[in-house]
Amino acid sequence: MTAKRRINSSRSPREIRPAEERISVRTVSPAPVRGPGATGLLLGLFLAILVILPGGCLPPQAEFSLGVGTSRIQGFVNAPAAAPGDGGPIIVSIQYHRTLLAEPDYGGEVILHPTVHVTYVGRGGLYSIPIPGDVVSAEVLFIAPGHLTQVFRFRRSLGLGVIKYRADLRPMPDWRDHYYTYLLPRLQHMILEKRYRLSDSHQQHLSEWLEVQDRRLIRRPGREPPPDEDQPRRDETPAVPRPALPPGSGGRSDQ
Repeated sequence: MTAKRRINSSRSPREIRPAEERISVRTVSPAPVRGPGATGLLLGLFLAILVILPGGCLPPQAEFSLGVGTSRIQGFVNAPAAAPGDGGPIIVSIQYHRTLLAEPDYGGEVILHPTVHVTYVGRGGLYSIPIPGDVVSAEVLFIAPGHLTQVFRFRRSLGLGVIKYRADLRPMPDWRDHYYTYLLPRLQHMILEKRYRLSDSHQQHLSEWLEVQDRRLIRRPGREPPPDEDQPRRDETPAVPRPALPPGSGGRSDQ
């Protein structure tokens, strides 16, 4: 034990260090955490806009699937089933197509021209309206006898694929006035106006539906439909003059 102590004591004070100083500690710095970067932030913002903005421009009863452009409007019409001789519900859509004028005088101006289409309501109130790629906006009329007409408008926007719309039609007691003051003039204008390009089959179906409503409303008791402008009113019908009696007849005519 004495020899060992002498050997250890023979070292210089500089060589004798505490155990804590002889242990070398190596600090490993963690790898830097990189953020998403400008490209990732822009992509996330773009996806958020695709999801939030299209849904914000639709009514609550409408749903949609993501897509490049709107290709179809489909859904369900909540209205009673068609009664015999009622005509049933119909759907009339006005689609506005984008057309580029190539004439030099117009300088490549873009105009919109409307087309009208009649859609049949299937069993259970299901319907489907195809939307071509050049359609910028559309206005869809959901019509049913005895119910208030519901109008659905949409404008094509990036991110909207197939739109699903549920039309809940409300009963309307004074539907006669609604028909003669709103529906009949507007639908007749669509039939007669050539710029709407209503096909022959759709024109025939819409005309037959209007004829059914006219017959149904005229048979019902109540106010008669507004008279045609070309036909004289009842109070304007001239009275038929009575033939003059011969003198001395005593105011009576012999039968």
